[in-house]
Amino acid sequence: MATATVAYYATYHNDEGYALRAHDRRCFFLHDGQVRELTDADIPHLVLNGRVDLVEAQHLADALHGSLYDLVDVRNAHRPLAA
Repeated sequence: MATATVAYYATYHNDEGYALRAHDRRCFFLHDGQVRELTDADIPHLVLNGRVDLVEAQHLADALHGSLYDLVDVRNAHRPLAA
């Protein structure tokens, strides 16, 4: 099963942010660093304003789930640089 997340520019109660739909069909709204899971009652207040491009969608996924590069940086932080 694919684990892709679909991302849209969106407004929710006039707050600008991002709407995300996860592979398990749950919906989220991101605004000012806060993540809110949306329920069926919240959906009428959500306005989708267009798809987020691939690069920004990957940035959002990294911010939500942690980046592979962050993991590598943490694991290599204690190692000295080669001379």
